[in-house]
Amino acid sequence: MEYDIYVRVSKEDVHLLNYLLEVEEHMFNIRKYEDGILRIITPFPKEAIELLEGCKEMVDLEIIDVRENPGEA
Repeated sequence: MEYDIYVRVSKEDVHLLNYLLEVEEHMFNIRKYEDGILRIITPFPKEAIELLEGCKEMVDLEIIDVRENPGEA
């Protein structure tokens, strides 16, 4: 099962957040940035949320929602 994590983050910080998340290979897939919300897909929601929480020290972000992904890209 995969999960979508929706994160509110500024457009300017998306690039930095992407670099920070690349530390953990194969944990995240950045999908879409629209209207200030970044959609990330992961099979490891608990670990992904912990890593995102740690990124808050360097990037202003807010985890908005976590949902099961129904198999859509």
